Amino acid sequence: MDFQLEKLSADLIDEDFAKVFYGLHFQQGIMGRLNVNIKYGFATAPPKLYFFYAIAIWTTAILSLIGGSLQCEMAENSILINFYFKIGHVLNVFLVMKSVVRDMLQGNSGSEFYVKLQKIDRDLDYKDGKEINTNLAKLDVYLTICRITGAVIFVTVFNVYCFKSFCPFAIFALWPELSNISDTVVVTFVIYFVSIRVSYINKTLEAIKDKNRNEMKSCGTILLCVRSCSSDEIIWNRLLNGMKSISTVMADFIDLFQYQIFSYTCQLMIWIMITIQCSILTIKNQLPLHNIMPSVLVCAGMIVFKAYFLAVCITANLFTNKLEKARKICVDIRHKFEDSISRHNAKRMLLLLEAMSDLSIYDIYTLGIRVPVKLTAIMATYTIVLLQFALDMKVLRFVASRTHDFDSSETDVYLKHIFDELFRFQNLYRFQILLFCFKFVISTLLSFEYGLLALQNNILTWLEYTILLTITSVDLLTIIIICVRTEAFSREIKKTKYLCTTVLSLYYGGPLRQKAMKMLKIIIERPPRFSVYDMWHMDAATMINMINLVTTLMVTLLQFALL
Repeated sequence: MDFQLEKLSADLIDEDFAKVFYGLHFQQGIMGRLNVNIKYGFATAPPKLYFFYAIAIWTTAILSLIGGSLQCEMAENSILINFYFKIGHVLNVFLVMKSVVRDMLQGNSGSEFYVKLQKIDRDLDYKDGKEINTNLAKLDVYLTICRITGAVIFVTVFNVYCFKSFCPFAIFALWPELSNISDTVVVTFVIYFVSIRVSYINKTLEAIKDKNRNEMKSCGTILLCVRSCSSDEIIWNRLLNGMKSISTVMADFIDLFQYQIFSYTCQLMIWIMITIQCSILTIKNQLPLHNIMPSVLVCAGMIVFKAYFLAVCITANLFTNKLEKARKICVDIRHKFEDSISRHNAKRMLLLLEAMSDLSIYDIYTLGIRVPVKLTAIMATYTIVLLQFALDMKVLRFVASRTHDFDSSETDVYLKHIFDELFRFQNLYRFQILLFCFKFVISTLLSFEYGLLALQNNILTWLEYTILLTITSVDLLTIIIICVRTEAFSREIKKTKYLCTTVLSLYYGGPLRQKAMKMLKIIIERPPRFSVYDMWHMDAATMINMINLVTTLMVTLLQFALL
């Protein structure tokens, strides 16, 4: 009975702690994304009636998306008319719906997480925790009011400027985006909450490190320091218990919230890529923008999305830096004191810190300040690739004619540099291409042979079948992409050769004829073909021959297996 009462009291949620997340949970409750209900001092899963409310609200959001696409007429030449925007919004809805279903299936995981989160203050005996929680609660209220007000204003402006007439479906059409933002704010608050506790641990460790060395000797050596040693032991026990609770909380945090972080990252990349694609198409097709407000609203939405994601990354980087600082302080304490309680406990603290993993999202990337930088680099590369595919020959000729004078430009030197870089690239990567081609043939045949044997013995599962098919498909797709790109390059060189011949037939003297002769000589003497040790060239014919070889060997294996 006493044990049950003790466990019940440990699960009690303090009022100041509950207020920290009150605004966030209130907004999530309205949007059908609530996964924990903190009421009467206890954290429990939402009632079953709330799940019906969540299903109803998200069904309304999906129907609003369909109704807005079919019934509401967009403003003329609006960027939102683009097919890519509709596809992006549908993908966004699917990702958010996956989060909704995942929250419903978590059970009591969310409530247990908040109980463990509050346990950090109790283990640390954090005296200033209530005051800090009060300040965080005020910040939460202000941010919640700002988010709700901003959402209402954005939906109103979106309805006024993006549609020819009032569209009631637009109210719920933006529901997935608002839901993503609320999840991101919860993630940011949780990481910041834990970071404050790690900062308190660091300050306490700094105080221990700065103590006089004579006070930190072992209790059995100096009788006068027994009380001091006992006090240090109590402090260290609190710090170790608090860091252990933080380690447990962050492990649960990754399990609970890594999908939300990953989906938000994917949605941010999707929306940025779609915006870039639509902007390039608008410029390429020279579409008039009679109403620029939809484009302004889209850009404003992208900025808001980036700002929230940047806030998460900065907070995660702050948490990681504080953990790294704790490691350095513990190392200093371990080196400073030879035989003391602090040296022993510093080793224990280091073990806890080493066991605490980074904020790794599905082992794909680590949440931190470097993530926005990497995303920016990816988006820049994507933009360059899109520009290369979007600009057709007419546009390229127009740009070239405006920026170069062919009588004085060194086109033959440009071509020579291009060929030099191509052959340098070939020398660097032909061995990798050779290994990849052999790997494609061997892995495909082994997968096919394994599939045949497994089918004959009836031991092939759907998971194994999917994995084998995926590996083979990825290799085949890579081969096709490499061969298609090299074939496209070869065709452009053939066209250059044809144009040089045409220039020679039109001009019987002058600088243009000299340049054309030099370029033609370069092409004839050094044919720009990606050769793999003079065994084959990576082009369309090689791709067909390789697929033909694999298919022939598959048929041979099939004959040996069945005949």
